[in-house]
Amino acid sequence: MQARAFTLLGRPNLSQIAHHIANNIKLDETDLQWSYLDRKSQEFKRRLRRVVRTVSFTMASANDPLLEALAFLKLVFQEGKALWHYPIDEISVLSPRRCAAIFAQST
Repeated sequence: MQARAFTLLGRPNLSQIAHHIANNIKLDETDLQWSYLDRKSQEFKRRLRRVVRTVSFTMASANDPLLEALAFLKLVFQEGKALWHYPIDEISVLSPRRCAAIFAQST
């Protein structure tokens, strides 16, 4: 392999490239994690649907917004539909602002 690399690039160029790779290229761990999640998203969706459909969720407060969101998802998944089948006002329980508030409460 090394001999082929030297014939393609020449020893001086290959050394420069190796030096550049070793010293200048930084891995973005967050980007790698999101890439992994993107590749696994369909698998996550399938498994999440099963979990939400079969698990009974309870909270200390019956008015917990997370419980409301889970109840809505359970209904959607039991009907075998996707979220895009619902008007936007029906899925407002899952709005980004509402989800951010839910997660902020849990941390």
